[in-house]
Amino acid sequence: MCNSLVSPTFVIVTIYFCEVNQAKFVLQFNMQIRNNRRDDEDHASAESSQQIWERLCSRMGNMGTYRLLQINGQRKFFDPLDDSPPTTEGCEVFIGRIPKDMFEDELVPLFALHGPIHEMRLMMNFSGLNRGFAFVMYKQPQFAEQAIRKLNNFEVRPGHHIGVIPSVNNRRLYIGRLSPSNINVSVSPEVHVVHDRFHFAIL
Repeated sequence: MCNSLVSPTFVIVTIYFCEVNQAKFVLQFNMQIRNNRRDDEDHASAESSQQIWERLCSRMGNMGTYRLLQINGQRKFFDPLDDSPPTTEGCEVFIGRIPKDMFEDELVPLFALHGPIHEMRLMMNFSGLNRGFAFVMYKQPQFAEQAIRKLNNFEVRPGHHIGVIPSVNNRRLYIGRLSPSNINVSVSPEVHVVHDRFHFAIL
């Protein structure tokens, strides 16, 4: 398997899982491995997260049991006592074109205007800036629909408009830098450990 990583010819493999959670499991497993090398960066960003939390509380008042926690390159605004995500489809929205220096203290109050939030996930760089996109999951789909109607192309700062669209579950997992000569030998056994119903698409 190691020999395939130094091959001069590479392909990208797309694995289509029958269950969304199976693809998420593989991604989370890889992120946990990488996270062992990022403890120092996570610790360095903790102070800024606390400052953002304090500003958020000052704007919205009592936040109850909600928390702000950075895990694996994303920061979650969520209620740890409410760990059951909505079962109805259409509750989550994708937010794009977010200014890199805009954080939860501005985003949560804006999106909470349109309904109770189950969780917000803001994608973060370890420099402390965000990556320009986030996900908000509402407790009911009608709140997500309203947020899309009201906030898509909304001007959050002068001349800066965000995009808000429905979030769609992805069952694809991309694997790059593989040798085309031994894809099945090096990849198939590893994926079978997680799930036995998938197929490859070579790009």
